[in-house]
Amino acid sequence: MFSKPPPGVRKIVLATNIAETSITIPDVVYVIDSGAHKENRIRDGTGTASLETVWVSQAGAKQRAGRAGRVQPGHCYRMYTKEKENEFAPHTTPEILRIPLEQTVLDCKTYAPDDKVDVFLSELPEPPSKQAIRFAVNDLIDLGALTPSERLTRLGVLLSMMTLHPRLGRCVLNAALVGGVVAAANVATHCSDNVELFRNAADRRDEVREIKRKFSATSDHAALHWIQDEFEQRVAEKGWEGVDQWCEQYRLRKDRLSYVKSVSNLHMEHLLKTGLIEQTTEVEELNRFSEIDELTAAVLLSGSNALLVTKKYVRTKGKLMTVVDLFTSKGDRAHIGSESVNYGLTKRKNNTQLLTYFGGYHSVERRALVVYKTSLIPPHTALLFCMGQISKDIVDGSNGEVTEMHLPRHKLKIQVPTSQADQFLRAREMLWNTFQYYIERDLSKTHYDDVTKVSRFKARLIKALGRILVEAVENQQNTSSR
Repeated sequence: MFSKPPPGVRKIVLATNIAETSITIPDVVYVIDSGAHKENRIRDGTGTASLETVWVSQAGAKQRAGRAGRVQPGHCYRMYTKEKENEFAPHTTPEILRIPLEQTVLDCKTYAPDDKVDVFLSELPEPPSKQAIRFAVNDLIDLGALTPSERLTRLGVLLSMMTLHPRLGRCVLNAALVGGVVAAANVATHCSDNVELFRNAADRRDEVREIKRKFSATSDHAALHWIQDEFEQRVAEKGWEGVDQWCEQYRLRKDRLSYVKSVSNLHMEHLLKTGLIEQTTEVEELNRFSEIDELTAAVLLSGSNALLVTKKYVRTKGKLMTVVDLFTSKGDRAHIGSESVNYGLTKRKNNTQLLTYFGGYHSVERRALVVYKTSLIPPHTALLFCMGQISKDIVDGSNGEVTEMHLPRHKLKIQVPTSQADQFLRAREMLWNTFQYYIERDLSKTHYDDVTKVSRFKARLIKALGRILVEAVENQQNTSSR
């Protein structure tokens, strides 16, 4: 990009708004400015991130024009009128006014534990809206990181020591207890940084999707973890030069894989510093169940508490027909990106399907939440690993043999044999009580025999839950193939 082209060759550089201030290409003579860019914003009413196409600011337009003629005379062609430019905002909106504030709120409570968050942030030159602050505070209360009076809980203290979104931080904490910490750290890195491993991914989405399906047919998160795992194994066995051929086979970016490894290691270092687990814990123990993809997806759900569900309904607009669409727990429409292994799920499967995810962006064009990484899960995973209340009722007309489990948070009803309903509730209670025990305990005051006893109980519990989830997935696949 920075080298001078040979005579007779014209160099054309397609640039995002990062080129406004961050780079200078000496031989650029002409700039063509569309006047627009993609920008993260908070959706009013939900507090979620929305990636929107908006006009740049006047200051941004000036910076774009400045890319031409840095070392020689140049010209800027603006694809909008002078009248439109006069309508631009003078300056770009500060990022703190455009992004979800959960991590910011957690940092505020770490620095000023006795102050109310809105009072603390009101001292900023351009403070965020009270609505955006309230959304973030409520989310942290729901997660268990803050009390209703905005005091940090023990979980909040632990999450403040992690350089992750609090919900992803909770995933990594839970994964350390479940025994899948490396997989969770890799997944958290991909979800938080949106790392693109594939070269020219935008032009080869179908190919990328099929490559990921070789590693996992139903989970983008598991696929990305196993790609990372194979990369690190090949580096350890054959060195950096030996991994080049493998990266070229899938057209993977070696620098991005190395980046994921370094960031994942950083997350695990922060995990150890929280004191959640004993410093003497063996690595094998922390990754005892990393190979069970169903548990990797379950751990993500235990922190994100985010579900997508397929629903069949009759479309009345246009031609009357029955269609299957994807919705969030709040009832908003959702769309899975074409590079996801679960792309086209609503066309391939007519029965109700559940997926877990983290993040995504609300698309104004699609009028839907667009999610790029998803994991297909059985109903058992939702029953065991979702946060929130759960209740049960005997299904009318079933002679007492079928029980309907209600998850009000997700507006979800799951039918199970009545003989298994109480077993699900007991297993769920044991799981979340175990999580809470480890979060609240003080290792310096815990007797060694108690540590050993609880550790053995936890291992048996997770092994049993893993078996339940694996069998549930197998049964789901057998039912779908009929």
